[in-house]
Amino acid sequence: MRSLPVFLFGVFVCLLVGCKQASEPAFVRASHRPGPIDSLASDKEVEAFVRKQDTLLRRFKLRPVSDYEKTELFYDQKEVFGQVRRVKPPLFIRGDFDNNGYTDLVVSGDARYGCTDTLSVCGFESILFLQSAKGTEKRYLSGWFRDLLVVYPVQRNAHNLLDVFAIQSAPTGRGPQTLTHTLLTVQEGYPIEYNPSPEPHQIEKLVFATDPCFGTCPIFTLTVQGDGRAIFRADAYNFSDEPPKATRKVRPQEHPENNYNLYRSIYNEGTYKGTIRKADLEAVFSLLNYLDFIRLRDEYAVGATDLPGATLTITYDGGKVKRIFDYGKTGTYGLQALYKKLEALRYNQKWTPRPPESRKQR
Repeated sequence: MRSLPVFLFGVFVCLLVGCKQASEPAFVRASHRPGPIDSLASDKEVEAFVRKQDTLLRRFKLRPVSDYEKTELFYDQKEVFGQVRRVKPPLFIRGDFDNNGYTDLVVSGDARYGCTDTLSVCGFESILFLQSAKGTEKRYLSGWFRDLLVVYPVQRNAHNLLDVFAIQSAPTGRGPQTLTHTLLTVQEGYPIEYNPSPEPHQIEKLVFATDPCFGTCPIFTLTVQGDGRAIFRADAYNFSDEPPKATRKVRPQEHPENNYNLYRSIYNEGTYKGTIRKADLEAVFSLLNYLDFIRLRDEYAVGATDLPGATLTITYDGGKVKRIFDYGKTGTYGLQALYKKLEALRYNQKWTPRPPESRKQR
């Protein structure tokens, strides 16, 4: 009988503050596995390792971010240099960031491709090298619109994370830049924003549509149902860099050089149906939930022209809809990772061409 008051007190607390489901199992770090990055101790050893990973990095040199302050390359990055003065970032970082047991590597410096030896400073790269039993893969933390980064290693709930400070453009590509602070983890082989408590949503349908760029960027629409049934419409540049053949006679004003938006009505490399493999479907939907997609902006954009765009339309939880337009396809690290996973589905699944008559009815 003594337990009855305790039980009633527990019920009272639940009613008062709300009862939560049992928490997820504690994060467990993978056992260490020896790899080539373990032995890298000096700057020269790290530079030699990086140069072997890619011909574009054959002249890579570790360089502190402070070296860039007096150059004209990053004249608008004053907030970043302020952060550098507050806490001096390391030239390279080692740690198991994807929790597979192998030691990974983050470097910051100058790749120097496309530059003459007379230039003391050429450009800036921050690169994550992920080690596995299959080898080493590189992921760029910097990019066209994350020019200069300051990266520190941190731990949260036993996770090895990367604390990244960078200048971020305004949400629509217009307006003042701000210094952002982002914690990154690695999921599905890509750096993404750390989410300690992702919310599970029932994904009912996902539509990923890409827009043209000034060049040969793939143009397609991928529609994936919650059960894995999928339609892949390839409009242009999915299988070749050659311009696609027109499905009807094209008038001069409709030529793709004058109006890219007409691709979807005039050009078609094929429409295909298939079923996404269970493991791949679960990986995409799990990543989508980890990104906390319902709290992402409805629009992202970079301040440049001639770049591709993408639109994500997510139907979830009984018909709710979230739509995200991303001009430049660099909205967040997580979105970039999701785009890579979705783009790969065009080639790593079994697709069957849809009959032309079905295509016309669609």
